[in-house]
Amino acid sequence: MSVGIMTSRRQNEIIYMVNCRVPKEEAELKNDEENEFYDSLVKEATEMEEKYGKWPVFEMSEQNWEEIPDIYNEEL
Repeated sequence: MSVGIMTSRRQNEIIYMVNCRVPKEEAELKNDEENEFYDSLVKEATEMEEKYGKWPVFEMSEQNWEEIPDIYNEEL
């Protein structure tokens, strides 16, 4: 699934919520893209739970360093 403009930080927040089985109503998803990403993970997790008998733990996304502010590059 293509995640488009969603930051890797936000992807990780959603992955964490799915890993912890946070209900969608409590997930505070902000747009259609986040809803689709959450739904796809829950669908995959549900299928894996049915097949293997336990809820999976999804790996976090790699952080994109361009998304993280460079707090050490500023002169004091």
